[in-house]
Amino acid sequence: MAQDNRFRSAIWRGVMGLGIGMLFTLPTLLLAFISAGGGHGDYLWAKAFFPYVMCCLIMADTAGIEMNPWLVTLAFVQFPVYGVLIGVFASTLKKAVAVAAIIGIVHAAVAALCLSITSKYFS
Repeated sequence: MAQDNRFRSAIWRGVMGLGIGMLFTLPTLLLAFISAGGGHGDYLWAKAFFPYVMCCLIMADTAGIEMNPWLVTLAFVQFPVYGVLIGVFASTLKKAVAVAAIIGIVHAAVAALCLSITSKYFS
């Protein structure tokens, strides 16, 4: 019975994390879109908020591959996935902070990599 309650609690925390992640998605997408400037911007916020997508786009551009619509989907689900991961593993505050720190460190490292790569399309 206790394990069943922990499972339900983890699901509830995951759903809450999903909701919180969804709240972050729209403003970050808007800032990324604005920084892209209709293709004439610097893409700073796009690279900072969505480094996985931007790195994939830069690598695809280098390889001569067309943009894949799945990458746009990745941008929409990135922050909700972060929220779910933090929520599910957040049985204690200490665990929640640890998971958030790991996600933040990986995100920052990929963003730094993405910002350091140059491309003819993404300045």
